[in-house]
Amino acid sequence: MQATAKPSPPAPPPSAGIEATFIGQLRAYIKTITHYPNSKEARLLRPQGNVEVQFTLSRAGVASEVGLLRPSGSQVLDQQALSIVRGGSYPPFPPTAWNGDPVHRFTVTVEFQP
Repeated sequence: MQATAKPSPPAPPPSAGIEATFIGQLRAYIKTITHYPNSKEARLLRPQGNVEVQFTLSRAGVASEVGLLRPSGSQVLDQQALSIVRGGSYPPFPPTAWNGDPVHRFTVTVEFQP
């Protein structure tokens, strides 16, 4: 009786590592520009939580179509997260990433602690 070898899973495309690195850098950057809202409502209620934001980034690093994917339950935090992502200065993404598509959709989690 002869054992049959299982076929190896397909190798990830060469750009997979580049894409993962870029996503990590993007998330780290969002974290550095995240700041707790300073509105009166935020100071009184002290909400905390996470907001998932989805946005499209052009190859040149221009963000558009910014929207909530998973709100925090606090309108103050949700609006702050959208403002943070809209106001970011993003680098262009690598030419070989995402099959050379002109835009790519990203999801980031913005965390707020008072």
